[in-house]
Amino acid sequence: MRNPHLNLPRDFGRRLLERGRLLFLLDGLDEVADSRQRETVARWIEDALTLDTGRTCRFVVTCRFMGYTEKTSLNEDFMELHIRPLSESQAENFIRNWYRIVEEGLAVDKEQARLKAEEGAGDLIERLKEQEFRAARVFELTRNPLLLTNICLVHRDRGGRLPKRRARLYDECVDVLLELWQGAKKLPIELEASKSRRVLQAAAYWLHQEEGRVRAEAGELAEVVGPVLEKVGKPKSAAEEFLQAIRDQSGLLTGWDQDSYGFMHLGFQEYLTALEIRRRAYADKNVLKDLAARFGQSWWLETTLLFLALDNPCLFEPFMTELLQQSAFARHPDLVDLCVEDAAEVSMEPFVSLLKTEPGTDRELWQRQSAALRVLKRLDESAVEALQSRISKHPYEKIRDLWKARLDEKAEDIYVSDPGGYELVRVPGGEFMMGAPESESENDYERPVHLVRVKSFYMGRYPVTNEQYARFLKAVPEISEPKYWSDRSCNQPQQPVVGVSWDDARAYAAWAGLRLPSEAEWEYACRAGSTTAYCNGDSEEHLDRVGWYRKNSGDMLHPVGEKEPNDFGLYDMHGNVWEWLEDDFHRDYNGAPENGSAWVDQPKRGVNRVLRGGSWLDNARYCRCAYRYDWIPDDRYRDAGFRLARS
Repeated sequence: MRNPHLNLPRDFGRRLLERGRLLFLLDGLDEVADSRQRETVARWIEDALTLDTGRTCRFVVTCRFMGYTEKTSLNEDFMELHIRPLSESQAENFIRNWYRIVEEGLAVDKEQARLKAEEGAGDLIERLKEQEFRAARVFELTRNPLLLTNICLVHRDRGGRLPKRRARLYDECVDVLLELWQGAKKLPIELEASKSRRVLQAAAYWLHQEEGRVRAEAGELAEVVGPVLEKVGKPKSAAEEFLQAIRDQSGLLTGWDQDSYGFMHLGFQEYLTALEIRRRAYADKNVLKDLAARFGQSWWLETTLLFLALDNPCLFEPFMTELLQQSAFARHPDLVDLCVEDAAEVSMEPFVSLLKTEPGTDRELWQRQSAALRVLKRLDESAVEALQSRISKHPYEKIRDLWKARLDEKAEDIYVSDPGGYELVRVPGGEFMMGAPESESENDYERPVHLVRVKSFYMGRYPVTNEQYARFLKAVPEISEPKYWSDRSCNQPQQPVVGVSWDDARAYAAWAGLRLPSEAEWEYACRAGSTTAYCNGDSEEHLDRVGWYRKNSGDMLHPVGEKEPNDFGLYDMHGNVWEWLEDDFHRDYNGAPENGSAWVDQPKRGVNRVLRGGSWLDNARYCRCAYRYDWIPDDRYRDAGFRLARS
């Protein structure tokens, strides 16, 4: 029929299809509420590609990730893309637009509103540049549009005040969502914000008990929140109505589909879980024991840190007392450091108490005591002095060495940079054949195979991690955050830092008093005396034991140190992340230095730099000891990081 608005002729759509060359923009796949119907719609879209017109037409389908489940997902004819976090300029524009819309919407005098909006937005933008907001977890909040809205709300509602610690920031965001929005919209179930929080804590705690669970069916959650609703004076039968109200009115919960819910961001689930753990810990000490037993599991790391950041009171001492009984305490010194840094209050008593325990012949106890001594030395040297008689006679040589301020049984074999705390391992000098024979690779970049003599040097045990890079950002405000600093898939503390340029890597090295390795040093250290494709053999089965690559990575970046080390004690030399090196890139080894030094021509801009090692995204051949690659030094890649060296 003729359209009275567009004045389109009859059969206009049919004739367009016959002509072809159309771009179909299909939005809101997630808004098909029933999951079975959504699956049917997805199949319809795939079927459209098989029609004659499908060969000349293109389809773009957009929806929230939460609505894009395994059954709903489209087939291999579609490329799956994810929206990146906001850039710095996008975040600033978002804040300015938010303030302008809010102030103009509430004011009679538009000019006054404009001035007020500019003042508020400018203040928030400046505050978000302060050091405390550069920590990866907090920075992540400022690059997510949904969470940035919450920060804007908190900033405006609190008269320009903004908490700097992320636990307090989550607390303020939850308050704003439950108090302001609830007060403005009158929930069907009237419940004080503090009581709503209490109910949501139980939901978050239950969800978090299963790794990776961020949503559940409404019926499942109703079983969890119903009894808590009863305790705060509401009928148990109102559980599903409560969930719908929180979803529709506050936004703290979001609907994954018609029948399931999850928190708008994993950070809120982690924070509310931390609150619930603290509440339960008063009545049941086993709650802290269970949390300590999960130490070292990445799923529980942020919850643990948020739990320790809670005050009034802080439960650092009882939690650390439980943690010190776990072997994981000795295995994860970096995570212990994070706990100490994030805690609202720190007590030395648990560490002193463990060091006063008779060591006996239990070597596992010795390792925990050694780890406790390391922390105590950091917190208070005088407390260590008071334990001199015990420490100096301890049966564990490493503890006696720590007393002498040595870091290992052979202090010269380990070097730890100050600042930064980056650990390097001594690599003995020697000679090796650099490059790959034709039987291994047809790549001319890797030839001619030539003899190189390398002097002894120190090489980073792991690539530089996000946690270590965060200390650099805090100390050097003028340095920009890594490109993917706000992306939760690659900003976890023990993952290698990625999204850094060659210049960024060199800046970190200079700050830490170190340098990038030369290409010859890197290959020598990677081989660790081997002559095979990988440090432990020639097959992909060998690579699987020492590195993360396309076949075994699960399409994700992994924390450092999860695979086996090579014979020099170095981890992740194969895969996980490409590593920037000092050298300019040359197309072959003709004219390369034979003394292990970096091959650098006269310094000039625009010269590509060498990367080595392959990554979690790459096929096995890119992860070989001899494989070479080059990138523009200014670029920042999702799978490129670095490790450091010292002469």
